[in-house]
Amino acid sequence: MANGSKQATRTKRYFISDIHLTDEASHKQPRGRHAYAWITGDRIKLLGKFLDDLLKDSTTRDVVILGDLFDNWLCPASGKPSVLEDIVNAKTNEPVIKALRAFEKSDVNLFYVYGNHDMTMDKNELLDSIKGIKIIGDGRQAGVFRPGLLAAEHGHKYGLFNAPDTKHVGSYLPSGYAITRMVAENSAKTGKSTGSFDDMISAVKDALEHIEEPLVEQVLEGLARVYGFDNPDFIMPQGDKKSLDDMVKLHGDDYKVWGKDTNGVKALTAVLDDMGSWGGNLGQAVEDVYFKREGAKIVVFGHTHVPALRTFPENPYHIDDSGNRSDPECEAIYANSGSWVDSCKKATWVETEKDPVAKKHWVRLRWYDEKENKKKTLKESFVPTS
Repeated sequence: MANGSKQATRTKRYFISDIHLTDEASHKQPRGRHAYAWITGDRIKLLGKFLDDLLKDSTTRDVVILGDLFDNWLCPASGKPSVLEDIVNAKTNEPVIKALRAFEKSDVNLFYVYGNHDMTMDKNELLDSIKGIKIIGDGRQAGVFRPGLLAAEHGHKYGLFNAPDTKHVGSYLPSGYAITRMVAENSAKTGKSTGSFDDMISAVKDALEHIEEPLVEQVLEGLARVYGFDNPDFIMPQGDKKSLDDMVKLHGDDYKVWGKDTNGVKALTAVLDDMGSWGGNLGQAVEDVYFKREGAKIVVFGHTHVPALRTFPENPYHIDDSGNRSDPECEAIYANSGSWVDSCKKATWVETEKDPVAKKHWVRLRWYDEKENKKKTLKESFVPTS
């Protein structure tokens, strides 16, 4: 538990997201089937080391996990989804789980904000598994870490395929759940990596060319055709079964139902926000929701798996009369923490640091150089503080 007197000397916050830990079965499938985990041994060990380093660093104040640390969506449609206990007890995940549990007796705060791939994780079970963790929100209500002029959340509630379903009675799982289950089923059968969104993006691009037809229905059925699935059944978290036809009936018209301004973004923007580097990278939500409506100066999201640091204005540097370049001061900053999954070339995070003497709030996009075993900075900027 963090000690108040010691917190005064701790000036840095670390934001990580999109780890996607899964159960042991996702790493070791029976003969004839293939592993479908998004993050495997070397990256898991690296993350465990990274978390250990943060605990030992006397400048670390908070570690904020912005969702999708655990993943019980990533399971073949024909299999029963894992529960938190399966993931926490997986031998492969031990380096990360051990590091997280060490926070309880440290002077560093550990915060957890739900994402979409962990939205069904039970809050009380999570509190029992990782003692001392501070959970913000729950799976149905996307939480926001909101100290002062900084706002941080996962970002999935601005995406059409991954926002919690509030439109239908009896379920809050969105259409992205069915998409992930089909992707994992195909990976288990063929060995094709599930770590990229290429198949989904192709299906969305095709659907956007026929926007007059139900968009999500086109995506679900189009993806099934690509994988050669004929109305597959999905084993749901409670053990019941739903067919692809059931999923289409529930979500097929989500684009129309989304409306003009759900969660502060338009329907087309909500589609693009779920498309990673091909899409909008949550830009409208950042500007319209947080900068304009909420008055935030620093916004950190995850979800897209695309690390980013954008400054407003775009060029934060100033040149004086002698030709000297200033420090990168700007009015507002948006950073995306990226991901640690194997398909991402760089394991990235966002680091913020307050300098009360210079009256600067720094934001840094950083990555772990695995070859050199060093933490490096991709980009940095700051907003002035009063």
